[in-house]
Amino acid sequence: MDITRNRVQLNTSIAQLRETQQGRRVLLLQAVRAQQVASVQAGNIFQNILQERKRLAVIREQRRQEALRRAREEAARRKAREAEIARVRDQQERERQQQLENERQSQANTVIASFRPVPLPASVGRLQFPIPGGRIVGDFGTDGDWMTIRAPRDGAPVLAAADGEIAQIQLLGANYGYSVIILHTDSGSVMTGYGNLQYPVVGAGSAVKAGQIIGYTGGGTLFGLDQLNFSVARDGITVNPRGYF
Repeated sequence: MDITRNRVQLNTSIAQLRETQQGRRVLLLQAVRAQQVASVQAGNIFQNILQERKRLAVIREQRRQEALRRAREEAARRKAREAEIARVRDQQERERQQQLENERQSQANTVIASFRPVPLPASVGRLQFPIPGGRIVGDFGTDGDWMTIRAPRDGAPVLAAADGEIAQIQLLGANYGYSVIILHTDSGSVMTGYGNLQYPVVGAGSAVKAGQIIGYTGGGTLFGLDQLNFSVARDGITVNPRGYF
């Protein structure tokens, strides 16, 4: 009831103000002030919105810069890892190539050494060619660790290449025939081997002289009847016989 009465009184007062010039001025002044307050409030709201937008923009830029920094750091780490992997691979490849080169050089030195024989001890001297009138038809290493010599005829006599002692006589089977090994020094540093022999005419442990017949060619079925497989060993290692004749 009081609220209704107050509203009626307020409306009556406003109506009375509107009827007078002074009243209209009061109402106009109040309206202007209300508009000014509303304008200030709207401006404050707008400024707050702008500031919030700026704050959010700063945060977004900071996040973008942080993401870029992390991306650059990750790219740098990845590049460093790739560079390290490449360096290790290059090092391994260089080591592999060096190892291959060392192996090739070692093989080359072995080949050179086989063609540049160390002189035999004075007690042995030069080796006598084991088959009179024979010729070399297969160099050392062609078919095995021996030299292949062809005799002028089948079943040709085979001679001891130097003075020595028969260290071993062995039948290697029907395919290879008999093998005779002669020891030429007391220390055992020089030995000669004779393969594809028929039954030898000397016995194990017997002494032989250079040029003495020890057997005849043609003992094995895999090699010709006129063929001798001749080998030389120094300190247990077979070498090329060619330089010792």
